[in-house]
Amino acid sequence: SQQSTNQYRCGYRTKFPEEVLKECSIIRKSYTNLCMRIRQNRVNSFAQKVLAQVVCKKSLKENGMAYLENNKSLADDVEIFLDAVKERIIQGVLRINLNDVSCREIPRPPEINLEPEEQHKKALQFLYMNNQRGYNHMRKLLIDYDFISANGLPTCYNIQKLCPKVEEFVVKSQCIYDDPTASDTQSTDDQVVAAKLHGSYPDHVNILSKRCKRKLQDDSANMYNEKEIVLDSYDGAHHTNNVKKKRNIISFSSQLLSEQTVHQIGSSAESANILTWMQELGQEKAETLFPLLKDVYKSKHQLSTIDGNRVYYDMHDGKMLYILTQHSLYNRKHHPFILCTCKRGDAVRDPNYVCKLIPHEQHLNLWYRSKRRWEHKRTNPNANEKYDAKHHNDWIDEKIQEYLILEFIQIT
Repeated sequence: SQQSTNQYRCGYRTKFPEEVLKECSIIRKSYTNLCMRIRQNRVNSFAQKVLAQVVCKKSLKENGMAYLENNKSLADDVEIFLDAVKERIIQGVLRINLNDVSCREIPRPPEINLEPEEQHKKALQFLYMNNQRGYNHMRKLLIDYDFISANGLPTCYNIQKLCPKVEEFVVKSQCIYDDPTASDTQSTDDQVVAAKLHGSYPDHVNILSKRCKRKLQDDSANMYNEKEIVLDSYDGAHHTNNVKKKRNIISFSSQLLSEQTVHQIGSSAESANILTWMQELGQEKAETLFPLLKDVYKSKHQLSTIDGNRVYYDMHDGKMLYILTQHSLYNRKHHPFILCTCKRGDAVRDPNYVCKLIPHEQHLNLWYRSKRRWEHKRTNPNANEKYDAKHHNDWIDEKIQEYLILEFIQIT
């Protein structure tokens, strides 16, 4: 009998901690180390489990909260049950006399000591939901009621000091075509306002890289330990203050990812991986985009040849791609597509139609052919013929793809 009792107690001492570990598999911190919100969530969860042990299931199902509210007999049952649980835990498991447990003071939730950058991020979240006056008022209340210390949230002045430096400048339109008759569609006198983070494009990429690596510094499996992929995306959007006043703002953003981070994290489409390093107040036109992006593409070319650990790609919407490649727009009648020889409606007219992509070398040949024709028409003007950028685009849309097909025949 004594041997069986010892075996039973030995199994209990092993099994009971294992059962407790199963219950706390989703719990990471002890109760005293939790903030007030998580404490309340944990108490609510435990309260539901306690009530489930003492309620009458039938009455609860029929009457709902009316059965629980003002039910004195149920409250007595809960108190008896909790006393039994307390006695079981303290005396039965912890082996401590109830009379020796005298700490009745509920410990205050611990203060979270954040780094200055984390404090700045938290403060910006409050500020985005308020204006400056509302933020200052909320901060004063939190400090007065002793929810946070005076250093827990920085002041608006300190927020502005921690923000990156922004340079504002004026972009003068650049004439893309050497065409004096193109003043209707492009003007070199137009000026637009732009702003960018302090520094050049390589500095902006380094800022993005440091921010992404700092975010993943606690998880070594997700570090960028292979080739980094930098995706650039430029896009314009309308912003409306009122019905009569609309403004178009072009945002220039970059995103950093790698193959391993995509496999480990999953989707990389989150604001922490995206940095908007420049914005322009104006329409999406080549005349104002090219002066801004000339140095950017020059830097990207230099970086791609010097640094072999990063790969740079452009991923824009259709309108921006057509503008940057100077292709005739996608509403053209004959050949509106950038990378293929297809005419509009070919696949509709012929269900078995196969798209024919244009090789890179052939793209260069077409570009030089277009350039030669433009220079010839501009240097040898005909008095009876008006030839400007519009006429040149019309010729490209209708004729140049036919020359491409003839060249394919000659090669084969």
